[in-house]
Amino acid sequence: MADQPISKTGYQDQLALLTFVDNLIRDRKDPRVDESNTPQIREILLKQINEAVNTHLVSLLNDKDQAELSLLLDKDVSDDELNKFFKSKIVNFEVEMAAALLNFRTAYISPAQSDFVKQADEAAKIAEKKPVEPQKAGDLGAPLPPAPVA
Repeated sequence: MADQPISKTGYQDQLALLTFVDNLIRDRKDPRVDESNTPQIREILLKQINEAVNTHLVSLLNDKDQAELSLLLDKDVSDDELNKFFKSKIVNFEVEMAAALLNFRTAYISPAQSDFVKQADEAAKIAEKKPVEPQKAGDLGAPLPPAPVA
């Protein structure tokens, strides 16, 4: 799926997600995050958000729909096809997506030591040790595949 072209909608979704992540980083105001480690923190957060959203969406599916999703994942269908599947199976899909993102944001920014905060703290520690090259403007990289269903 990574070598398939990103549709215009997929590109817009990726751009919106990157903006969301950048806002999370800015709003958390973690003093350990700076220009040298922001790309690595961004990558880690994108993976965590993807996992959180996918976990939320899969939890909304009944057993029959989860089995159907498993078959789709085995066929290695495109991200667009997976999006169509979720939109057809989940009532108020957009609301559920927004809820998953809001839950992630709350957990990441709140002072409580949630799993997201602990993982972000670990990511910040790792990033302090390993600076990475910043991404070029407009380089979104390959879209992240959905989390596998157990």
